[in-house]
Formats: sequence, structure tokens, C-alpha cells
Amino acid sequence: MPCIVQCDDFNETMVRAVIEGFNTDMVKVLHIDHGHFSAVQHSDLWSMEDLPEGIRKHPALAIPCILDSINELMQSDGSVLCAVKKVPDNEWELRVLFKKKRDLDGVWVVEIIDEQHADISFA
Repeated sequence: MPCIVQCDDFNETMVRAVIEGFNTDMVKVLHIDHGHFSAVQHSDLWSMEDLPEGIRKHPALAIPCILDSINELMQSDGSVLCAVKKVPDNEWELRVLFKKKRDLDGVWVVEIIDEQHADISFA
């Protein structure tokens, strides 16, 4: 169910989200434009019905994806964290090549690439 929640990164910013699950105290939401999950209290959910139609119906900006080499990274001495650290901190963008969309869950399999579209090796 679509909703609006307060962004945990920017306390005064409201963002679009989708309810993924809930229990008696908390609601798990996916921030559809940022791509991360958070847990919020029931009282921190707001309806989208009063928002302009363009905002309510705009496609999600976050794209669910997984690194193509994730299995190799998990089994090697290095970890995914080490691989991510190889991406320069001063870059505002991360370039990826969308290789295929998994039929099972709709998640995209991607490779991180450099400016020349070469696959970046994490080994």
C-alpha cells in the first residue's frame, strides 16, 4: 500500500513509501524513490490521497538490483563491503550496466562499470 513517511535521513522531508510488513508496534516500509527500508511507527504513516496525481502516480525512482558477481564476492576473502569501498567516495553517481531482469522477483542483475563501460573487477 502506498503511503508517505518521514525520511530518516532528512527529518523534515516526507517521502513516498510502500508498506512491506507490520506488527503491533512498527511498520516496515520501502522508500520507493531511495530504495532503502525503514521501520516506522503506525502514527508516522500518512495517506497519499491529498497529493497531486502526478506525484501519486509517478513511477518509483529506485530500481531493485543485485551485483552480478555477488556470489563470488560473498565466497572470497573480501566482502561486499570491500567491493563497495573501491567505488570512490567523491563520486555522485555509480555507473551500472543492466544485464538482465530476474523473472522470479523482477530484480535487475547489474555490473558496476567505469566511464568506458568496462566491468570493474573487485578481486
